[in-house]
Amino acid sequence: MAARARRRTALAALALLPTALPMATPAYADDCGSASYVTPGRYTCTVPVGTTRAVFTVVGAGGGGGGGGPAAGNASGAGGGGGAVVRCAVTGLAGQELLIVVGGGGGGGLFRGAGGAGGPGEGGGGDGATSPVTSYGSPAPDGSGGGGGGASAVAAVRNPRDLAITAGGGGGGGGAYGALLADGLWTYDGGGGGSGGGRVHTPGARDSITAPAANKGAAPTGGKATAGGGKGGNGGRLNRVSRPVKPTGGSGAPKATCTGRPAHGVRTTVTSAAAGRNGTAPPLGTGGGNGGKGGDGATAGQGAPGADGSVMVAFS
Repeated sequence: MAARARRRTALAALALLPTALPMATPAYADDCGSASYVTPGRYTCTVPVGTTRAVFTVVGAGGGGGGGGPAAGNASGAGGGGGAVVRCAVTGLAGQELLIVVGGGGGGGLFRGAGGAGGPGEGGGGDGATSPVTSYGSPAPDGSGGGGGGASAVAAVRNPRDLAITAGGGGGGGGAYGALLADGLWTYDGGGGGSGGGRVHTPGARDSITAPAANKGAAPTGGKATAGGGKGGNGGRLNRVSRPVKPTGGSGAPKATCTGRPAHGVRTTVTSAAAGRNGTAPPLGTGGGNGGKGGDGATAGQGAPGADGSVMVAFS
């Protein structure tokens, strides 16, 4: 009888326990480490407790080069603009969760084809203009525009205004104009490059962070610059007296930014910052910085893609 009573008492005690113990949920993502992020995408990590200083080097992606025109015309595309670069030292980040974004390079324009795709990022780049379709139902023999590069960025997750570092992407280069007939009776403007991606922090009484949509290129006009991103280059064309006008290179991204919120203990010091370099017009058609080279008209070549951005982090 005594053993049976003890069994009943034990069962009653077990009934008072919860049926399942709750799993512990980590407060933050995995701890950050000093590293180089070079693959386009989004990453999250937490600054280790005890960190006194962090140094970030952030590079925006380059715009793609414009496509070359018909081989007979020896018309080349223009180069894409380069992404901005900033190096910034930050204190007061221990325990903060960070979002790290690496922008992707803009795609190169084609001869008789689609415009280069805008690179992904925090504020992705705009697409280059695609070759129009002729009355014969085929793509026009011009060069399409290069895509804009995506912006790279670092931000505090809980409150993005505590830390906002942004390096915008370069604009895509303009494509070469083309002629359907040898005498140039039917001509087609080259595609404009897409604008680079950007993300801008406006401190002050109306503190805000925005990542405006990048603008696509048209023919022959390049995509309008966004805040923080470079303008797309204009496509080549014939003017009113049938003189060729070269396509223009994509603009480099404006000077990169790094801002913090001292009231929350986050202080920033910019040690260097530079705007991206502009791409050049043919015959060279070189990219500015990490922008892509324009397609070669002698071979009706494709524009080179812009280089991806990067984020380098060092903690101490």
